[in-house]
Amino acid sequence: MNEARMGGALEHWFGFQEKIGRSFMMNEDSIKYPLADYLVNHGGQEITSIELNRPHPNFSNRLMDVAIVDSASVANAFELKVAK
Repeated sequence: MNEARMGGALEHWFGFQEKIGRSFMMNEDSIKYPLADYLVNHGGQEITSIELNRPHPNFSNRLMDVAIVDSASVANAFELKVAK
């Protein structure tokens, strides 16, 4: 996985949202979909399952924003934050 390209993909998404007048709607939830799309299509690894808002295995009542799942376990997870 190339983190620079992943960041570039998200930057492209933010720029698109700004140009069409939707930058006011940008929050953590709004970047889950472009991130998941990037990971599945250009992430450079075989992803069999990706889940949004998967329950956290160690913290009750907490969700992981994006989780790459291999078999029944989480192989990688992303917690997203947007600073404005």
